Amino acid sequence: MLFESWATTVPQAKLPARLDSSCCTRSIVKAAAIKLPADVRKSSQPLQAYKDAAATASSDLLDDRAKQDIAASQTLSEARRVVEEALVPRAKAFAVDMNAELDDVKRALACRLEEQRAVHKCSSCVVSQTFNESKNIHEFRPENLHDLGGVNVSEQARNQMVQHALNTRAHDILRRRFEVHAGSRGGDFATAAWRMLHRMAHLYGPDGRGFNWQMGTPRAAFAALRRDFGANVGEAFASPLNAQPENSFCSAFLDTDAPFGSLGSFFEYDFASAGGCFECGPPYEEGLMSLMSDRLLMLLDRADASGTPLTFVMVLPHWPLSEGIARLLDASKYRTAHAILPKRSHCYVSGDRHTARHSQVKAKSAVPDSADEPLAQGECDTLLLWLQSSRGKETHRVDASHVNEQVHAWTTN
Repeated sequence: MLFESWATTVPQAKLPARLDSSCCTRSIVKAAAIKLPADVRKSSQPLQAYKDAAATASSDLLDDRAKQDIAASQTLSEARRVVEEALVPRAKAFAVDMNAELDDVKRALACRLEEQRAVHKCSSCVVSQTFNESKNIHEFRPENLHDLGGVNVSEQARNQMVQHALNTRAHDILRRRFEVHAGSRGGDFATAAWRMLHRMAHLYGPDGRGFNWQMGTPRAAFAALRRDFGANVGEAFASPLNAQPENSFCSAFLDTDAPFGSLGSFFEYDFASAGGCFECGPPYEEGLMSLMSDRLLMLLDRADASGTPLTFVMVLPHWPLSEGIARLLDASKYRTAHAILPKRSHCYVSGDRHTARHSQVKAKSAVPDSADEPLAQGECDTLLLWLQSSRGKETHRVDASHVNEQVHAWTTN
């Protein structure tokens, strides 16, 4: 009875601070909560009995946890073995397929290298331009095909490889661009057009799958941007074939695109010094968009430091797992608005708008700019995102009405 009374009162006893923090005291208090066998309770040395009982209980508890950990480890090892057995053969098959595809790419690049040599040989040759009235297209073709060399194909295949065409609408827009940007420096329009078309044909590929990279923002959406930000709206990713006629633009190939007004590559043009508003719709490729995101944030930092008004209106795929796009969405310092367009609610301008396939598109007036644009549905939801420097926000405030106007322009084509 004396022992039991002592055991129940120790945990509640107020001990001196020095003793209260001691390991001995904690052991006694923990041991007091343990239900002991009768023979231990009758011990003549209660403190030692409690220590022994506490040690035994702790050992049993650790044994149980160790057994659970061992069992979990064995289960994990078995799961790892099953996964490896399932995935290793697939990984090997994937590696074989990738090597085969890489071999195909190497062969294709070798062929394109030969074709590029033909481009350089044609840079000084005479290019003829003819109008095919039945097809309503303008055809461009080097006259001295026998001087090209380097491409081991038949004459008919060579003709197909180096002959390019524009529908009348695209031809008229390109011609006006050339007269504005290259006319004063001289040069031949047909040769400049052929060199640019030949370069773009390599980008599109022989089956035209690259046309999707040239899909563009509808004209109505650009009209809304000009109402919001003024007449000087530029395009950060474009080409002479898909830029809106009145817009300045950046493109991938300055050497062939400069005669038609290209400002150069997005990754080289100094947006932070120029300022203004730029629509930014890159090719939907994760690696490129990641590089683009880094550069955009750097440009906005520089524009903030210099007090330059700078706005980017992004046209991006709504890919929640894209790290590059996530960095832009997380940039709360610059992000002013965004909207998501469901896939089936909107269309882009077709990437092959300049080809013979759209040669019968009729204009609403004699001005080529106002022609109906061939449209194509995108492959995913679209994210519209406004990024602005501090001065850009002050100069052109973006609110719900601007976002709604842009969404309406995209969804009513």
